[in-house]
Amino acid sequence: MAYKIMNKYEKLQNKVRGVIAERKNQKVFDGKSLNSSNEKLKRNINQIFMLARAELEPKNFKQFITWVKQQVECQIRDNNKYTNKSYADTAGLFVNMPEVSWDKELSWVMERLIAEAEKLNSFFQFLVEVETLAYSGDFKIIFDKLENFENNKYTNKSYADTAGLFVNMPEVSWDKELSWVLS
Repeated sequence: MAYKIMNKYEKLQNKVRGVIAERKNQKVFDGKSLNSSNEKLKRNINQIFMLARAELEPKNFKQFITWVKQQVECQIRDNNKYTNKSYADTAGLFVNMPEVSWDKELSWVMERLIAEAEKLNSFFQFLVEVETLAYSGDFKIIFDKLENFENNKYTNKSYADTAGLFVNMPEVSWDKELSWVLS
């Protein structure tokens, strides 16, 4: 009987499956236990990601990151209901992080950013919207949008909703822009 020797990719997939199975077996209720369960899930996935960036070849980064994201989103419907975002998200995570070459690290970071492109684009669109409202002085609307954003109730808007907003914006120096943002 021939036994299949698992490669590094398959071993990492099995680790992810184990983390997901552990999370699915927990009794989760709204509130504190949901946060702690999702915090543990997030932490474990991040630890596996740190191993993956060292053990996988850069050509497999995208496939693995996409696969993990898909597995978590499909199998744990409330994975994004995580409100305790703080230093604890990364505290102690990088103690035994394996060393990798600069090229490999850069490839890993690029693939992680690409995998989260939708969220990042949504966030940047939100920033454009808030900045536009700030220029027009609609601070009440800004506070409402910020509150909704903090409570994960912000809905994605398309580029078409913000396209052309800055056509007639006056040009200002970097120092002036920075002082406005910091004030």
